[in-house]
Amino acid sequence: MKIGLGLPIADAAIITPAALKTQLRQLESLGADDAVLYCWSPNPDQVHHLADLLP
Repeated sequence: MKIGLGLPIADAAIITPAALKTQLRQLESLGADDAVLYCWSPNPDQVHHLADLLP
């Protein structure tokens, strides 16, 4: 299945801290005030990894 720019869903996932920081900077440069981040892991401690990346 193809989504967005013709990428498979798995290829569109942001899976590294560096990629997430880059994506958030790009959204901010486009004028985004908010971003909704969803943790797909069943381990709730994973949310702390997201929090560590935010200012």
